[in-house]
Amino acid sequence: MFQEPGRFRLTPEVLIIACFALANIVFHLLLPEYGYFRDEMYYVAIADGFSFSNLDMPPGSPLYLKLFLLLFGHSLKVVHLAASACGSMVIVFGCLIAKEFGGKKYAMVLTGTFLMFSGLMIFGSLYTYDDPTFVLWTAVLYLIVRMLKGSDQRLWLVVGVLLGLGMMTKLTILFLGLTIFLSLWMIRERSWFARPWIWLGAGIALLCALPYVIWQGGHGWYFLSYATTYAGRTTHASPVLEFLWNQVLPNNIALLPVWMLGLVLLLFARGWSTFRFFGYGYIVLCVTLFFLGGQFYFMMAIYSVLVAAGSVWIEQWFDRRSRAGSPRLTARVALPAAFVLLSLPALPFAVPLLPVDTLIRYLQPVGVNAGVKTEDRHITDLPQHVADRFGWEEMARDVAAVYHQEQDASPYLVGVTTGNWGEASALHVYRTEFGLPEPITGDGWYYFEALRRGVFPARYVAIGVSYARLQSVFEHVELRAVFTNPHCMPDENNNSIYYCSTPRFDLRKYWIVMRKMDSGFEGILRSGGVDRAVDYFHAQRSKDPGAVLFSEEQMNSLGYAYLNRKQVTEAITLFEMNVEAYPGSFNVYDSLGEALMADHQYPPAVRSYTRSIELNPGNENGRKKLQELKALMAGQAGHSP
Repeated sequence: MFQEPGRFRLTPEVLIIACFALANIVFHLLLPEYGYFRDEMYYVAIADGFSFSNLDMPPGSPLYLKLFLLLFGHSLKVVHLAASACGSMVIVFGCLIAKEFGGKKYAMVLTGTFLMFSGLMIFGSLYTYDDPTFVLWTAVLYLIVRMLKGSDQRLWLVVGVLLGLGMMTKLTILFLGLTIFLSLWMIRERSWFARPWIWLGAGIALLCALPYVIWQGGHGWYFLSYATTYAGRTTHASPVLEFLWNQVLPNNIALLPVWMLGLVLLLFARGWSTFRFFGYGYIVLCVTLFFLGGQFYFMMAIYSVLVAAGSVWIEQWFDRRSRAGSPRLTARVALPAAFVLLSLPALPFAVPLLPVDTLIRYLQPVGVNAGVKTEDRHITDLPQHVADRFGWEEMARDVAAVYHQEQDASPYLVGVTTGNWGEASALHVYRTEFGLPEPITGDGWYYFEALRRGVFPARYVAIGVSYARLQSVFEHVELRAVFTNPHCMPDENNNSIYYCSTPRFDLRKYWIVMRKMDSGFEGILRSGGVDRAVDYFHAQRSKDPGAVLFSEEQMNSLGYAYLNRKQVTEAITLFEMNVEAYPGSFNVYDSLGEALMADHQYPPAVRSYTRSIELNPGNENGRKKLQELKALMAGQAGHSP
């Protein structure tokens, strides 16, 4: 195919690869659309506002998307062009791997067909951080195939660049690095560790990631904290059977015999011993992701190798039958055609093919997610990757209606804030259409972006933020509208839209400690204890009455940590300080009441719970505790002499 380096030749193999790459893009661009997926809007927002001063998320995927947005403009089809282009590049490398395995034209046709309808299908119409990552993974695997066949070890330098770009795209590529390291020890090519090139490649990878690492180190390793929190609140940890099922169904159950054949060849076949690395690598990656809680789709790229191996064996089987005198042209055509036909029933689950009401009915016999879960968020009639494409435009329209009503009536600047990055990203994407300002939220990339922009007006339209949370920050919180949508994710449905004014403190100061409490306060708390921390708090407030040293949530969590350790006196002190800092929050009084109740200080506990209910008449926990306190106090009175 590339017998003459530096000179391009339009061979049949090149045409096969180009046709599959183009067909994949055209297929996805011709599909109907449900709407922007939550993550897609996030990456559009990061791409639009990209700055090297805000690297809380790896910049590779937003920069890749930004290239398409600059070249072709902003639209959902452009986003999906970027996504499908990644899928096409994976198909290209998969076909090249098949050629390196000894495959000819038919093996490349099979590989292209199988990969086009593999688990990569869903990512062609859904742009995520994983799309460019799949390309980098597959490119690395292709170069390793080349080196296993005897190519120059200096290719490790290119591998290092690709791994470095991977770390600047999504840190899951570290799983690939670990897999390479462990799998090489299992084969005779472990001798490569005695040469400099693999280590130089590792050094290049770390060097490429250095700017991101430096920024993270200077900002408290924010992304690691965010990723841990995100995993804990949304992602789904799969038991072993579910994890294995997730390797089958999302990757197209019709493809199972092909990649299983490839895996068996790479693990056991004598003629495939040169490529034993990939059989061991698949097992290592499976075990690693399962025990470290990785998502099943992190493995998608390695299936390109297994599929290529299976395709080459099928071609060789047909060749042997042909030499034996049995013509197999019809079978050669029938095999990929049958595979495509068997793949069609699963397409509506992967891509936006059916009208939503039809899709709901179509999914009912097998269940909404067919046993495949990536998140623990509640779903109803639609799987998460579909439901998270509905309602965003309508939400932005509802928020805009309230915003314009309040901004037109106020001589002061009105801002928009949200409870999470998905809502904020929707408002960003539709801001021009509906005349909205840039939103702010303390979630994800937006936290640092708000600090970078430094605009904190005193009035906000808020969606996705609880009334209690807003009440603790603003003097006046008024309900203006409620957003509803029949198909959006349940946790985004029936979202209240509030108008908030008169902040209780400087919002910029509050924003700074929203992620991490004041370092001076935290240091004294750790070294000098609770009483000294309270003294420090009062000293700072005496110097600056608007000083904000911690968020309500941070101090509440800290107070409960002491309470759970039976340090009740310290817990009460911390909760009292939280009441002083956030007197408009019902929750701080509720927490203080619980600590006072644990210390048998029943009258003060009654006063605290009573104040909590005054601030939030819907506080059923407070009402229940008041009943318990009345019973306890009556019991005490009955036992008094």
